[in-house]
Amino acid sequence: MVTHRTNSNEMPVPPNARRLRRARFRMPLVVAGVAAALATVPATMPASADAAPVTTTLAQRISAANLASRKAGSPYQWGAVGPRRFDCSGLVVFAYKAIRHPLAARTSQQFARLGMRVPRSRLLKGDLVFTWASGYGHMGIYLGKNRYVHAPGTGRRVVVATLPSGSAFKGAVRP
Repeated sequence: MVTHRTNSNEMPVPPNARRLRRARFRMPLVVAGVAAALATVPATMPASADAAPVTTTLAQRISAANLASRKAGSPYQWGAVGPRRFDCSGLVVFAYKAIRHPLAARTSQQFARLGMRVPRSRLLKGDLVFTWASGYGHMGIYLGKNRYVHAPGTGRRVVVATLPSGSAFKGAVRP
């Protein structure tokens, strides 16, 4: 073992000290490389450094999902937030407001940045799901057993449907 003099104190220097110093300087490059590689992998949801934490309980999410599913058959109207007509995000706004837990969003794009991202395999009743439209332009509330409630569009009514698979499923958040 080699020794190094510092302030008249002898400190042992391990034989691999030079290699360790080089590795210490390479580590930020490795981390940056991993981050760059991950950035190229398509995410199920948009990355958001300022994503809000989960603010709802499971019981609240279940209540909101149950309320929204009772609105099946209500007509679609763009921009409507109930109680008789809904657009897709308006149904979510109505359901969470009715359980006295309003969410800080109005559009599906805003909802996509709200709460914690959830993989499809871990969805729970009341999670917000995003489907079909590009840019998170359509959403609904997950009901469990691969079903969700949503307001599909002009000329249609709120419906409980099977959650789409493949590229038609854009992602989910837990508000």
